[in-house]
Amino acid sequence: MHASSRSLIAATAIGLIGAFAAHAQSAPDTAAPPAGVLLDGMQSYREGYIAYLFMPFRAGSGPDQRLTADDIARADQRELAQRRARLLTSFFERDLDGDGKVTSAEMDDTPVTLSRREPLTAMDGDHDGTITLDEALAYAGAQAAKPDTGRGSSRLAQLLALDPDKDGALTADELETLGRAAFAYYDRDGDGMLSKDEMAIREKATRERQVKVALERRAELCNLPKAGQTDRVVFVGAYEAAALSDVTVSGQDEETGTAELAIDAGDTPLYIVVSSYDSIIWRLTGHTERVARLVIAANRKGGGATGLPKEKVTIVTEARCVPYASSQGAGLQSVLTTLATFAGKPVDDVLASYTVPKANLPSNAVPAAEWKPTRNPAPLKPIPLSLGPLRNVDRATYQSFIRFNPAGLVSIDPATVVSQGPAERYEVLPQEAGLLQLLMDGSLEANGNRGYLVKKPIPRFPAGLAGAHSVNFVLAKGIPRPAGNPGHSSVRVEGEAVLKPGDVPAIDLPIKQ
Repeated sequence: MHASSRSLIAATAIGLIGAFAAHAQSAPDTAAPPAGVLLDGMQSYREGYIAYLFMPFRAGSGPDQRLTADDIARADQRELAQRRARLLTSFFERDLDGDGKVTSAEMDDTPVTLSRREPLTAMDGDHDGTITLDEALAYAGAQAAKPDTGRGSSRLAQLLALDPDKDGALTADELETLGRAAFAYYDRDGDGMLSKDEMAIREKATRERQVKVALERRAELCNLPKAGQTDRVVFVGAYEAAALSDVTVSGQDEETGTAELAIDAGDTPLYIVVSSYDSIIWRLTGHTERVARLVIAANRKGGGATGLPKEKVTIVTEARCVPYASSQGAGLQSVLTTLATFAGKPVDDVLASYTVPKANLPSNAVPAAEWKPTRNPAPLKPIPLSLGPLRNVDRATYQSFIRFNPAGLVSIDPATVVSQGPAERYEVLPQEAGLLQLLMDGSLEANGNRGYLVKKPIPRFPAGLAGAHSVNFVLAKGIPRPAGNPGHSSVRVEGEAVLKPGDVPAIDLPIKQ
């Protein structure tokens, strides 16, 4: 062959190799990023990554090693059965006599931590203090069936969705091709392993995927209705209300507050989300026809609303959905980001306050982009003190009552309350309102230093007597111990000496999340 011909061939070959190499080098910049599920477990070496990718496939695709929808359904059933079994283990561990029931005595006799006891008490469907096997099975079934995108079957479903030829089955060869292409996207020099710089790019993509998956998982668990295209999204975050309610939506042993949300006149529909630490009944007044949706984040303590039809109210009890946030928390920005995902559009206005007496919406809110955490938010509109049937029968008790409840006590018709659980009148009003109530009817006698003599039988202790609300009860001889939870308050019988704080029996408090 002529020398010039050999030179031409060599030059052409070098040019082709260079062009191919340039194409291989630039392909990741122009190709679409791989599906998120293909990022899971991507290691530095290609062969290790492919092996990891095949682990769930081999385990879940059945004898024929073709992943189908039927394989995923069977995997889902296996995981549901395992979740039910784990939940039922607590029941059977505490059924000491093996009669298929767990009584309160068996609960108390079993050395368990409070964090493990709480889900067990949730099994008591009729709240009679005894958990039957049927109640345990029903609870375990309901809990296990809740959406959970962290299941292994969910990962199998994501892999099947990548089926290249869309024939309803993912084969091993198809999965290997997908995996190799995904690895090549980050293996920029094509040497079969990820360098430090290449790994950094992959790790960034993984972090972004984790944030997205976490939001999608919470959105699926919470299942909030989407805001309308023209809705104005308003978020209200508070620790507590400024007034007590004479109706409870969280049980006789929990205090329920109440706050008014006065809706301004206007044409734009409002999508309002309220979240609080304490249980609150939100009373909507004014131009309520503007409210397209009210979402109440009860955060496991209960919540309710008046002034709106039931079909416009959504109550969320899962604490992870819309966490409590008020004026002092910098974390509210992450709550707003989460809400934007759930509601389907960004939050427009924010009202964050430790205590809410009355708020006008949306005029008392500020644009979300301008909100900053502060210990001194703009004051909300004060409202007159409402005593209802209460009177100033004891100066110290009364002053404590208005100190903690500057808006007083508000009477609500239980029939008008939209709530998840029952809305019912208190047998005894909560906190200092209950103490005033019992002083008025002669059941209690104040004896100074936050002490009260119980002179007549009372139905139950007032709810919420914990922390700064705690008092000292002395039961007159012959008076039975009231029902309910005295919180941090001490309780002793008249004539019994208390030499030191340890002589007063400790009271178990409900877990506060």
